[in-house]
Amino acid sequence: MTESFAGRLKLVTINAGSFRGFFGSSKKTEPVYVVADAAAQKVVVFDDAQKDTKTTIDCNATPTSVEHDTTNDHGMLLKAGDERVALAAASGSEQSRWMEAFQRAGATIRRATTIDPTLAKSFFELESYDMAGNCVPMETYHGRLNYTQLVELDNKYRDQGLQILAYPCNQFGGQEPGSHAEIQAFAAGFNATFPLFEKADVNGENTQPVFAYLKSKLTGTLGSSIKWNFTKFLVDRHGQPFKRYSPQTAPMDFEADILELLSRHAESFFELSSKRTDGVEISMAAYTGRVCLVVNVASKM
Repeated sequence: MTESFAGRLKLVTINAGSFRGFFGSSKKTEPVYVVADAAAQKVVVFDDAQKDTKTTIDCNATPTSVEHDTTNDHGMLLKAGDERVALAAASGSEQSRWMEAFQRAGATIRRATTIDPTLAKSFFELESYDMAGNCVPMETYHGRLNYTQLVELDNKYRDQGLQILAYPCNQFGGQEPGSHAEIQAFAAGFNATFPLFEKADVNGENTQPVFAYLKSKLTGTLGSSIKWNFTKFLVDRHGQPFKRYSPQTAPMDFEADILELLSRHAESFFELSSKRTDGVEISMAAYTGRVCLVVNVASKM
């Protein structure tokens, strides 16, 4: 492996501390000589004559990342603590070589932000990097909100006739790999007391009958298929599917629909049955007269 990679790049700016004005419209550049030293785990930026050092980034001392800078042609943005160094290569292939060189010198390659935060439809469309440089989608925490709000709904409306029925599913990103005992323990951590049924498929030839029925009655944005964990179906007191909600819809967001069904007075959905995680077969008829909220859930966030 080459110990260091060196060459000339265009320096857009070096910014330490305040980030204000960093991406301004003025794009004055100057040629610089850059060394990405894999052995020393450092990136050094010299002036073009290699006489003066403009900045030195010690990737061992400060967690450093590099990402494509879409504000400049063939741009690269190095981030080390509060320091930002924006560089630009002469071509896409040269940019790729430099990205690899910076990585060998100790920088973590990060994906540039692809969504304008002000245009995001939901908090869960965003992402952040943790202190180890790992990209963490906010969607990771969507399950926590779902479980918390499902428990809130259960506590609030159980005595009025709401029944939440949860079906663990491992078909989406392997987010429910645990045993039934592990799943029960996870749910208990949220003080969930609603029934948890055995792990089941919600798409494909082995689709659990309850979900096969609900999908046939209520389609979503992908047709009948379930898009992801925490797709929710609301069923009225007569066993008639009422509405379907996407994984992005938080349980409390359709509280008004639940109240509407609870206000209606008490054949279908209640002819079906499912096994609980303890193996006991439960007839949906046991919930006759209740408004049922059926959800495919997952423990892994």
